[in-house]
Amino acid sequence: MENGLKVQKNCLDSHLITNYFATPLMIRNHSGLILEITDRTDYRYRGNVYYTLVKYSIINLASSLSEELKPYGVTVISLTPGFLRSEAMLDYFEVLEENWKDAI
Repeated sequence: MENGLKVQKNCLDSHLITNYFATPLMIRNHSGLILEITDRTDYRYRGNVYYTLVKYSIINLASSLSEELKPYGVTVISLTPGFLRSEAMLDYFEVLEENWKDAI
């Protein structure tokens, strides 16, 4: 549980802190765009309860901030770049660069 709570704190706090300092500047200027980057737009399980909760939270953060900041001309969206092949992904699925498509 200790590691899971660290994941929550490290991953989510960075989004909250950044928004805390950035939004007043955007509100003052009545404009701005906040992009919350995540890995999917759905609510499926992502292999670990703590990681899953972080990703759900980021999607909900974007939705909530969008409502709160709309009157001030600030747009907030959650964006996913799509599937990314990385060394971590190759390790997780236990595949090589040559056969990674077999894992998806």
